[in-house]
Amino acid sequence: MNFTKRSKAAVVGATALAVGLGLTAGAGSSTAAAGPASAHPTSLTNFADPGFSMFTTATGAKRFYLYATGPGFRAAASTTPKASGFAGKGPSMSDQPGWVIDSGDRGLWAPSVFRVKSDGKWLYVMYFVGRDGRTGSPTKGKSCIGIATSASPTDNFRPTNQKTPFLCPRTGMNEAIDPSMFRDADGKRYLVYKVGNYTTRRFEIRAKPMDSATGLRDAGASFLLTDAAHHDFRGSSKNVIEAPQVIRRGNKLWLFTSRGGYKDCEYSTFAYSSTSIRGGRWNFGSAVMTPANSTFCGPGGAEVVNDGGTYRIAFHVWKNGIPKSKSADATRQTWVGTLKWDSSGNPHMA
Repeated sequence: MNFTKRSKAAVVGATALAVGLGLTAGAGSSTAAAGPASAHPTSLTNFADPGFSMFTTATGAKRFYLYATGPGFRAAASTTPKASGFAGKGPSMSDQPGWVIDSGDRGLWAPSVFRVKSDGKWLYVMYFVGRDGRTGSPTKGKSCIGIATSASPTDNFRPTNQKTPFLCPRTGMNEAIDPSMFRDADGKRYLVYKVGNYTTRRFEIRAKPMDSATGLRDAGASFLLTDAAHHDFRGSSKNVIEAPQVIRRGNKLWLFTSRGGYKDCEYSTFAYSSTSIRGGRWNFGSAVMTPANSTFCGPGGAEVVNDGGTYRIAFHVWKNGIPKSKSADATRQTWVGTLKWDSSGNPHMA
């Protein structure tokens, strides 16, 4: 939040709510509001919708990576999950895909990276979003999902198809966005994404089966995880939903999403659980981060990684508590923190 515009009563109320939810305020920075104790800002600004990955080296050392929305999908790397360790590495994709519109807003958003073994070597796979620029395409000008690969986690990503996006929205929908990969306990892979329009009642969170070996190839028709007719909207009146990611913890799957308008402080992170990727109902779990329980302005665009049983989360907030709806010069900053699980098994910020 922008604390210069909040009343003392509002600050006290937010603090009381945070205490009631078992969250403790931690040290922030001079450029962002204080949040939960484990959450700290990186030096990465204008770094929205952070893709978050953890890979191990041949010697077993851990490496952490962040990827930003925007042309080039800027990358950052660290040998530690501490936010202070991340250093920028420049663009991870230097050449724009041929199918992406070549003028105006290209809509290059939301990169998400994982790795697979291919011909005995590590191959890094990126799912990303771009705006369709193909002449005569029924989805021209709409957001579609593409796939790129590289031998490096931080640079030289190249699209697997220069002429055609991998997945576009169906008729009546304006966007297929925010892709991420989920690999279940049986080894099956799924591309999880949001399709819809940017309105409160026109969205679907879907999963598309991908080949188990690489996650590069179509392995079946997509299916619905949740939509406006089946979703539990408790915790907030803000019903725009996007940025889905599915992870497994024990015998439960967790769907993390962002809710609310991304240009406002109310953009928040929520979590829902199910017992199966197919056919299950996603039950409300928790409001992981909202302006009320974290003091952040717009804590969303999150991705979670499992670091040997410790669940780490990267997300963006509006720097200085000033959102885009209030200032054209507003910028988003990436933070990194740790998730904990309460006595009911629901996630919250530590």
